[in-house]
Amino acid sequence: MDLKTIDKKIKINSYQTPEDFEYDVTLIFKNCEFYNVPKKNTHIVQRSKFCAKVFRKMYAARIKAFEVSGGKKIFTDDKKDKKEKKRPELPSASEGVPHPKKAKTEIGSTKKSIGVKISKTIGTKSMHGKSPTTTPLDLPNPAPPPRSKSPKPSSIKKTTPKTTPRTVSKAQQNQDAIAQIKKQFTLRDHKELETWESGCIRFLVALKRHAWIAAVRPKFIFDVPVPILFPQINDEYTAKIKNPMDLTTAECKLLQGDIYNVAEEFVTDVALVFANAVIFNQAGREEGEPMSCAYFDASRHLLRYSRWLSLEHLSPYLSDSSKSDTKQTGPLHSWKLTSSNRKDSLEEMESMVLMHPIDKSEEGDKYTWMETECEKLLKSLRHQSDLKHMTYFISTKYPDDYLSYIKNPMDWASCQKRVQQRKYDTFGEIVEDLRLIFQNALNYNARHKEIDSESGRVSQRAYDSALLMSEKLEVAITRMLLLVSDRIEREKIDQSILERETEAAERAELERLKIQMRSTVGTVAERMTRVETVTITSQKRLSIQRRHYDEEPTHEQTQIEALMQQKVIARRQQKALLDMDNLSKVSKVVGANVFANLKERSNAILWAKDLSEKIRVSLNSRYKLDETTQITNSGTKTCTPSMVLSDLTKIDRPQIKIKLHSKRKVKKKRKIVGIEL
Repeated sequence: MDLKTIDKKIKINSYQTPEDFEYDVTLIFKNCEFYNVPKKNTHIVQRSKFCAKVFRKMYAARIKAFEVSGGKKIFTDDKKDKKEKKRPELPSASEGVPHPKKAKTEIGSTKKSIGVKISKTIGTKSMHGKSPTTTPLDLPNPAPPPRSKSPKPSSIKKTTPKTTPRTVSKAQQNQDAIAQIKKQFTLRDHKELETWESGCIRFLVALKRHAWIAAVRPKFIFDVPVPILFPQINDEYTAKIKNPMDLTTAECKLLQGDIYNVAEEFVTDVALVFANAVIFNQAGREEGEPMSCAYFDASRHLLRYSRWLSLEHLSPYLSDSSKSDTKQTGPLHSWKLTSSNRKDSLEEMESMVLMHPIDKSEEGDKYTWMETECEKLLKSLRHQSDLKHMTYFISTKYPDDYLSYIKNPMDWASCQKRVQQRKYDTFGEIVEDLRLIFQNALNYNARHKEIDSESGRVSQRAYDSALLMSEKLEVAITRMLLLVSDRIEREKIDQSILERETEAAERAELERLKIQMRSTVGTVAERMTRVETVTITSQKRLSIQRRHYDEEPTHEQTQIEALMQQKVIARRQQKALLDMDNLSKVSKVVGANVFANLKERSNAILWAKDLSEKIRVSLNSRYKLDETTQITNSGTKTCTPSMVLSDLTKIDRPQIKIKLHSKRKVKKKRKIVGIEL
């Protein structure tokens, strides 16, 4: 990393937050130390440390000035450049045309003033990570030096300059509306505020630094009343929202004084800003309107984020109430500043962040934003003021009896090495390792600090340092949880907004193509001039059609014809699919009928078998036939001659001759027994 690369990244708006800019500048001096310490270039290392110290001091001053001014200034009042040159004005008609040398000097001074303003603009970019919305400079265009003598002032005609209407940007409208609101209140200076009011101001400044509602490029506007910025929806908004509120009004009410009695009342008004947006955009979200969906999702997230932020910045003013039965999670329209709610918010952030997988990069490449947050967590323990306390935990030499008390030794250098080697998979792993450093120190030195010796005094100092640094670690972890949980949810919502916008754009493009196709079908038909029928006489007389064109088909025409052909093919495919569906339905009906017929046939066969069995049993029981004369299943009778003669004698009739034959057949292929007398 070097300053030239940072300058290029500033110009292309590569930095999203001031911390990214700070990280790159600090990386220059850090790389210098890593390279020159092994080579024992102490003079270069000392200069690098001095430059890093100066940069941290300058950066802290700029950030403080930026926060105090509400995002308008990055320089304090005492460090302003009092010798700033004024912009040169155009010479009036009465003064005449300037001398060539004088005009040249004026051009040079103009360029210098431009350079000053451009450098200030670049500095602003580096602090915010985004290019500020600046109006173009109205620079004079000096006339070229005349070849002849300059005319007299009296001979020059006075002309009135033409004024062109200037379009006012959204950012300018936003600033004008904010200034209009502030005129309605009598504002106090920040030094006159009470302690809890100063805490509320810090909470509001941190909320306004959010990427969605930043003053430089607001993606969502919450610091101006909706009717002022969008007067066309005034009636609809007032019908739905009974208590309108915006961030600027809440801030002015706080600075005026005698309106809010406690910090919770101010936080309730801030929450009302986003709650009103949720209520107003709910109907549009149900209808699928992209803008309403975006504001609805963003407002729900900002409700949750403002609750997290308020419970952290206003932690000294929380009331110690007993924990309620209902756990407060999600986007709440109002909440109380209590210690139990702060604990719930910490648990909610931990559930979102600690188990979230880290987006890793290759070893040696630039860190991803998640890995950068892990490194920031490590750097929060290595400030220059904490060096005497961190001496025991950076890279320690463990005593001989250390492993008998501590099962898992851990130090800061091992955590840093694991971050550089991309071994951490989740945020919870690095948090657990960093907490383990100080927990091990507390467990080991708790017993040895009471010994009255030199080692005992060292253990006492290590124990006190572990207590102090563990508290600072928890503060850094809470800050990391706020940033990471906000960015995770923000990326999800931005992705959903982008998908909805893409779908809307695709639908609009499809409608445009349909309209264009309908309009161009007629033009293609008009370009075709005529169709002639030419008769060619040969061995066979044929009648063919030949098309003639007045001009060669263009690229647009061939594309339209290809689209029409694809449309015809699509229609044919749809028709074939319908035919296949109908055929499948017919085949299902036919198959069902065949199956029903087969089932009926099998039922008929079973019924016939049952009936024949019943007839056989009834005949056998009726005639009391023995085993020698039984009726078979086929329905025929097997009789002995003696039985027939006995029956004939019983009837008292003459004997007859019976002859059986099976030559005659009926239509149903059944054999009939004939009798001849």
